[in-house]
Amino acid sequence: MPVDRALYRGTLTAEVSPNWPCPSCGGGYYRLVKDSVKSSWTASTNKVRHEYWFGPHEVEMRFVAFLECDNPKCQEPATVAGKGFVDEVYTEHDREYVDRFSPQYISPSPPLIRIPHRCPEDVVQRLAEAFVASWGDYDAAGNRIRCAVEALLDTLGVKEANLHQRIVSMTEKHVSVQKELLAIKWLGNAASHGNSLTRDDVFDALDIFEHVLDALYDDRKEILQRLVEGINYNKGPSRP
Repeated sequence: MPVDRALYRGTLTAEVSPNWPCPSCGGGYYRLVKDSVKSSWTASTNKVRHEYWFGPHEVEMRFVAFLECDNPKCQEPATVAGKGFVDEVYTEHDREYVDRFSPQYISPSPPLIRIPHRCPEDVVQRLAEAFVASWGDYDAAGNRIRCAVEALLDTLGVKEANLHQRIVSMTEKHVSVQKELLAIKWLGNAASHGNSLTRDDVFDALDIFEHVLDALYDDRKEILQRLVEGINYNKGPSRP
């Protein structure tokens, strides 16, 4: 399924983090380690903190924290860092100020897209690097996704050349994903040539890449098709 953009734009507080899935076990979720959030005001905030106009909305912070998978058989740890701000929250009778933290780095990062089990390890590794970069360094993320395309073409046996030539020379067997790979290449080129990518650009590239991987390596459609054929052949439950 496409990148859950609302989930991966979520913020932390000192007590709770969003339901980010664990990349190691695939079954658990990262949870904020108790009392692990450490934050400090930035130098620019401290410089104006005594001005008469200073208020909560002028506060900028930097933070670090630890996450841990809630699956007792996994407990994968992760580090998270980024920037913080003060959010004004209105209750029924009053208003409160809550420190909120936006990640710019998480490692190991939650998997932003679903990767089929049969996907080559070199491609998986490049995408894992792109996931980490996607929290704050969008151009780097675009470049890592571009590298994942190169790794994918290697595994498909496409001859060495520049990336554009490799994609357009793909055999008929894989031509169904040619347009998608070209789109990812153009986004990767923009990242390399100083045309700064946005987070949405990175998410777009990942959405397209997920479609490519599903087309090449996801066998769920074949399994379902065999099941349907077996039931129709037996005119009832399909048995081994």
